[in-house]
Amino acid sequence: MALMYVASYVRDLGFLERASAAIEILDAFTLHMGPQTFVDEIVRKKPDVLGVTLTSRMFLSAIASLSRIHDALPNTKIVLGGIHPTFTARNIVETFPFIDCVIKGEGERAFAELLLYYAGEATKISAIPGITAARNGRVIEREADTVRNLDDLPFPARDLVKNIRYGYSWNGIDLTYGKFTSIVTSRGCPFSCKFCTNWVFTNRKLRTRSIENVVSELELIQSQGYKSCVIVDDIYTANKKRVIRMCDEIVKRKIDLVFYCEGRTDCADPQVFRSMKRAGFSSILFGMESGSQKVLDFFNKGITPDKSRIAVANAKKAGLQVIGAFIIGAPVETVEDIKATLALITELDLDGLEVNALGVSPWDSLYNEAAKIGRTKQVDWMRDHLVSDYFENLTQQELAKWVEQAYYAFFYKSPVSNLKKFIRYIVKSRDGRNAIVRNIVNPYAWKLIIERGKPSHKIEEILLSGTEMGFIKNNDMNEMKFELAPSVIEGNPPSPF
Repeated sequence: MALMYVASYVRDLGFLERASAAIEILDAFTLHMGPQTFVDEIVRKKPDVLGVTLTSRMFLSAIASLSRIHDALPNTKIVLGGIHPTFTARNIVETFPFIDCVIKGEGERAFAELLLYYAGEATKISAIPGITAARNGRVIEREADTVRNLDDLPFPARDLVKNIRYGYSWNGIDLTYGKFTSIVTSRGCPFSCKFCTNWVFTNRKLRTRSIENVVSELELIQSQGYKSCVIVDDIYTANKKRVIRMCDEIVKRKIDLVFYCEGRTDCADPQVFRSMKRAGFSSILFGMESGSQKVLDFFNKGITPDKSRIAVANAKKAGLQVIGAFIIGAPVETVEDIKATLALITELDLDGLEVNALGVSPWDSLYNEAAKIGRTKQVDWMRDHLVSDYFENLTQQELAKWVEQAYYAFFYKSPVSNLKKFIRYIVKSRDGRNAIVRNIVNPYAWKLIIERGKPSHKIEEILLSGTEMGFIKNNDMNEMKFELAPSVIEGNPPSPF
């Protein structure tokens, strides 16, 4: 979505014409491009400017690929954006001279002005908002940019990725109803959970689009043949009146889409859920995080296990499917705390589950705590880390084991309970019915049933976390060599799921 917003901004507001440019989007991850394929594709296209959004998990592999692209195309300007580059911008431009600049924060306006700078229309890169760049032995830095009025943004350029089929899948099982897309109705989050960094990215400021603007985009995507849509706001249900008014407008305009969203368990009004169901919402994901109040307080989550119970009950009563999201590995967490989480997962009538081992980003409070006690290393800013890298309450293997046990707590329920859930999918959820029909002959689905949901993908992810794939460095930080190991070159990039 970030790339589609940047593309539509520079295209629809005339910046491409002023820079005599054309723009393309290459979603390398979704296209399952391995590093070698990605490098070859970029070298073949020979772009003047290559803008790349990076995640912490992919940073080292991506940097290695970009180094090779620079060797082949030394005149191509490489620009980075995203949450990880935003918080490590100075380190990036000082460490990797082939990166021309980093755009911090929201990149629409900055990338547009950067194109004009590269085209010679603007003379000073230092005037561009959110920019970090090394020039003449010094680093130029501007404060991260944010868009104040989201209604000023053109709708995302979905036409630039029209040949890619997006959607949800899990363990080879297709969960998506029809042609699928995503939409942003707000940016930012007013909360400050310790495990999350999105609120740091937007300085705890929540900005919303007008209901008219959002629903007009929904009308457009419906006319383009989309059947389902996930709202990717950090917290869609934050404003009760706004959600109800938006749902009423969706019904009024006869928009027939299946919707998914995320919400907090302390924003769980029954009237909101009824309005959402009437407007076509199928499911909601709640960040419940833990069954232990001690852990919830450590995370600064601001909820209780009882609020999670009430939120699930209210959502289910309205006819919504509920996915619960949990985190294991807080430094204060004991085995008893984890068992409380497993008990809550078993107790709740959840339709889906997401469990993650706690990660530590190089700019969050847990990382700062680890740095104060001397447990971080000079190069740790280049990637995210498991909590077990810095804190000693759980080892990496123990984290993996407890994540696995959490999934067992969800899947290993009584046959009667699972049968009731299956019937509910068929009766109340058209996307659920479609998923069942589409996967009835899917061997991955039958494998999952036979293994009763063994989450091997999560275990593998946790045990692989921390490997510096595709990156070789000497002890001297001034001499770095970027290579891709043969196994990485030939294979696909590591999955974050």
